[in-house]
Amino acid sequence: MPFQTIPSGVIDVKLYKGIQDNWVQRQQYNHVAVNIPVEEAISGSSSSTEIDSQARIQYFLNPNSNKRLVVFGHTHEAKIIVSNNLQGRKCIYINSGTWIDHNPAGATMTFAVIIPQTFESTSQYVVKLYNCEDGVFNVMAEDSISI
Repeated sequence: MPFQTIPSGVIDVKLYKGIQDNWVQRQQYNHVAVNIPVEEAISGSSSSTEIDSQARIQYFLNPNSNKRLVVFGHTHEAKIIVSNNLQGRKCIYINSGTWIDHNPAGATMTFAVIIPQTFESTSQYVVKLYNCEDGVFNVMAEDSISI
């Protein structure tokens, strides 16, 4: 949060101050599984593609992770991305997008629905991405996975 120590003084910020100097410690503190070089993190921080890519790297391409279904909503760009993990098993990343009324980056009023897998041997998790237009809910994308 930006702050001022005296009214009308210099506006300062603690959160990112010196980020390039203490990036390694920040990653350790936040339990980042696969370290990201500081230059890559700073240059990619405003790119939804980079954030989506990091989700894949941190969860599906991380040898210490067994995650195969990841849901984010940070970038405001609704999407489902299917890929494989290091063991060649199907993985699904879903970004729920945004519920804002006007999104210059893409679809508006988007959300994700996940129907859980049951105990039946043929059952799968079903993930669906919707948007709402004029009170009508539309399926934008869907996929399924057995975990």
